[in-house]
Amino acid sequence: MLRRCINMSDEPLITIVIPVRDRAMVVGDTLRSVAAQTLRPLCVVLVDNGSCDRTPEVLRLWAEMLDARGIFTRVVSEPRPGASCARNRGLREVPTPYVMFFDSDDTMSPDHCRNVADGIIAAGYPDIAGWPVRQGHFDGSVSVGRFCSRNLMVNHLFHGCMSTQRFAAKTEFVRSVGAWNECLRGWDDYELGIRMLCATESVVRLPLKPDTVVMVPQEESITGTAYSHDPAKWEEALDICAELLASEKGHGLLRWIDVRRIILAGEYVREGECALSASLMERVLASAPSAWRRTVYRFLHSYFVKVGRGVSVLARILLYK
Repeated sequence: MLRRCINMSDEPLITIVIPVRDRAMVVGDTLRSVAAQTLRPLCVVLVDNGSCDRTPEVLRLWAEMLDARGIFTRVVSEPRPGASCARNRGLREVPTPYVMFFDSDDTMSPDHCRNVADGIIAAGYPDIAGWPVRQGHFDGSVSVGRFCSRNLMVNHLFHGCMSTQRFAAKTEFVRSVGAWNECLRGWDDYELGIRMLCATESVVRLPLKPDTVVMVPQEESITGTAYSHDPAKWEEALDICAELLASEKGHGLLRWIDVRRIILAGEYVREGECALSASLMERVLASAPSAWRRTVYRFLHSYFVKVGRGVSVLARILLYK
């Protein structure tokens, strides 16, 4: 039980929160990587998010095995659907100074948590500590999701540096900014990242290798295989992010949300949904403050559709002022 680790003389620093829904055949790989962690003491909260398969039973069995290895584990239930609801349920159970969120289809190297803990201590206990990850894609390709400590907000707006697997944060800090937005059905880590970065400058990049965390694509994941399958999910998330930046006096950053909308519109075209793309681009162009901005937006959209990479660099060159 988690209360055991609270009373230990050697207090644990980190709790890993993992939401799980209908992943009985998948979550074992994730939990094996957790069981192999060399950091002790370590706490884990597993949140069953209303599963209809054998997930609850699998989680209970894994909790016993993790406990036997000195990783203090608790299984809780959150019947309300949604990863944000499940993560917030797990966050309420966290007894440690830092929390690390993780997904039920990804893996971490054995020294990952130890290196994170060592990095946090060496950096003087920042509000946020981040690292790069290795990302797999449905076409078999692999890329590196970087954590850029310089111009972090802009880099996050373009590249999602604060994605779920790329950071640990002070538990009370995450709670203080409102935790996960349960109204969002997608890009909830993107929105939380904006709120966290608006609230602190105490952020460090830890010198971890990208393959310390491996993100494995799953067709039933929240992102799925195509943005056009549920466009409202992504467009609503960007709208909320724009409102957040406006309320935080981040008006100068709103152009980068527009660029993210342009990239999303480009994804629609690449998925063969030109009508969705035209509708979103019409919204973006209608709110553009000048003819120059509209010209740049059209160019960025065309460039992304044809090339698919480098839009963030071009946008920063053309829209810097």
